[in-house]
Amino acid sequence: MALTPHTHPDLFMCVLVGGQPSPGKVTLSNADRGHDWDVQKAKGQTGCTTVNRGPDVSKVVASFYLADEDDIDGWDSWSRILAASVEGAKPTALTIYHPDLARNKITDVVVESIGLLQHDGKGGATVVVKFLEYKPPKPKPAVKADANRKAPRKLDDPNAARKAELAGLLEQAKQP
Repeated sequence: MALTPHTHPDLFMCVLVGGQPSPGKVTLSNADRGHDWDVQKAKGQTGCTTVNRGPDVSKVVASFYLADEDDIDGWDSWSRILAASVEGAKPTALTIYHPDLARNKITDVVVESIGLLQHDGKGGATVVVKFLEYKPPKPKPAVKADANRKAPRKLDDPNAARKAELAGLLEQAKQP
């Protein structure tokens, strides 16, 4: 059974950061799983080459809706976890869990910014926290040299059959 806000509403109302559930209700945005594309334009020609440099880090915006004084008190203690992770000489990454973030494979974050409480005049408040996905670089695996290989390996052409068919048709068209 898939996790949905209807089947598991408690999981979607908060985020777990460092194992602690956030107070109030959270709404997430901008947690896109993008790729870092290097677009290289050709000189004196039209078109370009695109090189995928791998997955880009995600930026997660979390808006917390604190309905009452209890939620605001909960925010004061919970936000200390966030603040402590960026204080000092070495920032610390935090584990994060929300079903939608898990779907996009976002599991660790660092705090980019913690906004001010925006009081609504009815006893509640809203605060926005911006997270950056924490994804340390992984070393590339070692590649063994192949002494038997004399020329670079030629990749299979997915259009080889169509090119052969076209060459045959061109030969037929040349004949009287």
